[in-house]
Amino acid sequence: MDPKVLIEKYIEGTLNKEEKKTFEKLRVEDEVFDRLAWVHDNMAQVTKEENDPVRNMIEEFESEHTPKLQTAFTWKKLLVAASIFIVFGLAVLYNVTRPVSADDLYESYFESYPNVVHVTVRGENEKEVSIAFEAYETDRYEEALTRFGELYKDRGTAFYLFYMGNALLELDRTEEAIELLKEFSTTEDNLADKAGWYLAMAYLKMNDKESAKVELKKVVEEKAFNATKAKELLAELE
Repeated sequence: MDPKVLIEKYIEGTLNKEEKKTFEKLRVEDEVFDRLAWVHDNMAQVTKEENDPVRNMIEEFESEHTPKLQTAFTWKKLLVAASIFIVFGLAVLYNVTRPVSADDLYESYFESYPNVVHVTVRGENEKEVSIAFEAYETDRYEEALTRFGELYKDRGTAFYLFYMGNALLELDRTEEAIELLKEFSTTEDNLADKAGWYLAMAYLKMNDKESAKVELKKVVEEKAFNATKAKELLAELE
């Protein structure tokens, strides 16, 4: 769940059992998140304490400015307003300072490459190709991987390596994907300029940000596939 949603539900007191587990886990793992929860807890405690110095200060201020403020705000309303302000400020801080994980970036940027090779059946000899790409397009990646492998073995056409690499990424078999994409990048296939972007994605999936940055820089320098996105992603990784 989005941490900001957890924060809102925590303030409202509407966390369910599973959300509470996630919330407590984040408090342990994330310093900024824990600080936010701590501030909220302490501001809530202030509203309960009869002799709290902050409460007394606000009451004194009210008494000195009566009747101007006699009905404007009670001390509790002011504390609630202050609590909301601080919590909101820390929520913004959390959103800004929370380290962006490689997983988050991968999920935001990765999209398997579409079928641009074989769109329709062009005769009996192309039936196996059509079946393979149909499996790929309908997210049956295990089947697609097997069929692409057989086609590559029979025909030696390089682009099957590329689509196998994409299928492997979808199947979380990242190391295998990297090997195939590296091999494909050395070919003269028309799709070879796409390999750098997907290699970067693979390294990101493995949380190897440095290798991902190396590949992304190549993509930008060579103005290859997704060069603009590569530049954006590099900025997020710096």
